[in-house]
Amino acid sequence: LAAETTIEVYQNMITQGRIEILTRWMNSLSTSTIHQHPRLLLIRARLYTLCGEFIQALPLLEQASTMLLEQAPEHGTGEDNLLQAEVDLARSRVLFRMGKYNQAQTLCVQLLEQLPLDEATLRAEAHNLLGITSNVSGQFTAGIAQFQKALQLWGRNAVNRETAELHSILASSYGIVGNFSLAEHHLSRSIACWNCLHDEWGKVYNLIRMGMIRYRQGLLSRAEALFNEALTISRGPIHFLRGEAYALNSLGEIYQEQELYEKSLKYLEDSISLGHQIKDSFCMNTAISDLAMTYLLMGDSDTAALILSETNPQDAIEDGTGYDKVLCKLTLGTILLYQRSYEEAYTTLTEAATALNSIGLKRELVQGQLRITSCLIAQGKIDEGMRLLAQLTSATIDCYEQAVLLELKRLPDLYSLALERPECLTLRAVLNPDSKEQTQPEIEIVSSPPSSRARASSAKSKAGAIPETAADPPQLKVLALGEPTVYLNGTPITRWRMARAMELCFFLLESNHPMRKEQIISSLWPEFDESIDQTFRSTIFYLRKTLGETFLQYHAGAYKLITDVIWYDVSAFCQHYNQAKKALRTKDDRVARTELLQMVDLYHGDYVQSFYSNWCTFRRDELKQLYLEGRRQLAHIYWRLEQFDESIIHWQHMLSLDNCLEDAHYGLMRCFLKQGKRGLALRQHQRCTTILRDELGVSPGPTIQNLYQRLTET
Repeated sequence: LAAETTIEVYQNMITQGRIEILTRWMNSLSTSTIHQHPRLLLIRARLYTLCGEFIQALPLLEQASTMLLEQAPEHGTGEDNLLQAEVDLARSRVLFRMGKYNQAQTLCVQLLEQLPLDEATLRAEAHNLLGITSNVSGQFTAGIAQFQKALQLWGRNAVNRETAELHSILASSYGIVGNFSLAEHHLSRSIACWNCLHDEWGKVYNLIRMGMIRYRQGLLSRAEALFNEALTISRGPIHFLRGEAYALNSLGEIYQEQELYEKSLKYLEDSISLGHQIKDSFCMNTAISDLAMTYLLMGDSDTAALILSETNPQDAIEDGTGYDKVLCKLTLGTILLYQRSYEEAYTTLTEAATALNSIGLKRELVQGQLRITSCLIAQGKIDEGMRLLAQLTSATIDCYEQAVLLELKRLPDLYSLALERPECLTLRAVLNPDSKEQTQPEIEIVSSPPSSRARASSAKSKAGAIPETAADPPQLKVLALGEPTVYLNGTPITRWRMARAMELCFFLLESNHPMRKEQIISSLWPEFDESIDQTFRSTIFYLRKTLGETFLQYHAGAYKLITDVIWYDVSAFCQHYNQAKKALRTKDDRVARTELLQMVDLYHGDYVQSFYSNWCTFRRDELKQLYLEGRRQLAHIYWRLEQFDESIIHWQHMLSLDNCLEDAHYGLMRCFLKQGKRGLALRQHQRCTTILRDELGVSPGPTIQNLYQRLTET
């Protein structure tokens, strides 16, 4: 009975962080009992993993896999297959914690290929782990994509530990790549979730990630307060060692930038000690890199190099491109620069900058470029250094002014040139923000009819700016199906300054007709306050500043986006659907299939999935239903073609979005029967019955029940 109870509730207890209680329950069971049940072996292995005891975890997982293989029939039951998937997922977690990120990623990819598309929970966990491994490997864009898939499967509006953690880590990821608007959005969602859950571990993680966002924005005092709060909670009754280690690491970095070097040394050394204790290689590598940098800034480059050699490249990432590995390379290049080994420093820093640019770490990339420039200047290659420095435009260093100031302070030769050379206008603007000297005058025009556009172009030319040409008009590509993204001339816009400006862009695009100020305010900001007019003006200003003058039109008191040069995925999605409907009416399955496949390929998630205003709710549901109908028609087309594997895929895609769709369960049962897989058909009926009972409190309808009756009678 104790074993059955433990098996029944262990997942919820792990999710709720009740590890100590679960450990006591497991310790009360005899060793022979545990080794008779693969599920109990899995639970014991997961507890070892959470405690950092990876060596003990792996043999238990291997034993569980062996038992499942021996106990299962020739092709295995559905329950055994799912339990094996859980074991493999647990193994991938162990590999991740051991720093074997590539192996963990490979195992997760294999899992996703094998799991049914409607197995939402395990698929979400696999996507989540893929996102984490991508992040520590420095592939933040790929990581964000995986986290968004996990969030979609777990439910964007759900209030549970999984979604709270995902919103928190998405906020951190967007902050790292410089998209602070989306970082703030996911941060607010995460805070709301954690407040409802009263989860102290989750609160610590969230505080650390909030602090990192503020740190990257240059708000050091606010970041320090958040890290200290995380440290206090971690050291309290919850005794959260991992949270304490990362809080200490972050505070050590803050104190380094504040030139409080003795405090920085203490906090970083304590972080490294805890990192060893919990066997967290990522924490150790980043803290060691920061510790080496602190010694360097205190004038001891030899000790800095010695400390940096303690990092384990294999721990950082097997292919050498992980975030902590690149950070170590950046630190090594800086040590060589301070040691006046300029050629070697230039090579090392250039390699680091290439990797930083590849993985999208903009703050560190700016630091690297400034240090490379310092190398070139020290070698007498001033013109080459100035050409590199000219690449640091106001857009490049936007939001990273604090980091630029710190670098210039540490590189006096570069600081002197920044005050003198004409190529350094952008840097001088950072050094002296109150100066009237600007890199390019702004002409604030909301809408430009042909005659006024010409005058504006002429005015810019006289001011020294490059006039507009008709040869290459700007182009916008807008993706709203999934994470909202806007590409300007092929480059994603990440700095909207205001999240409201981004939402206004999508609101105007979807409206497709001129909208007055009052309509915009009532749709986007229904809760009026005294500053609403200023908010509106600022939002319009930043939208125009972000997109440029070409796209936003103001006429007769209303605002409209000029859609002639905008590619919009929703428009293409609907166009493919309409063409498919025409083909289906004429029973042209070939054309319908082509259009529908292109249609569903555009759907990467709910319409503007990160917006939570009421204006997009109806459209979101409408497009979701169109997507489901597209998958439904594809399933029917492949059924008619007797390509049952393909039909199964489309039914499963539908259930991954809405697992209560009876026709999808029915379609799967029919396909399994056609393939002679009676056991899978029965399992699908059981899944349908359980889901409808748990989610809606109803039983399957007569169509499914009749099919089930025929199944049980044969």
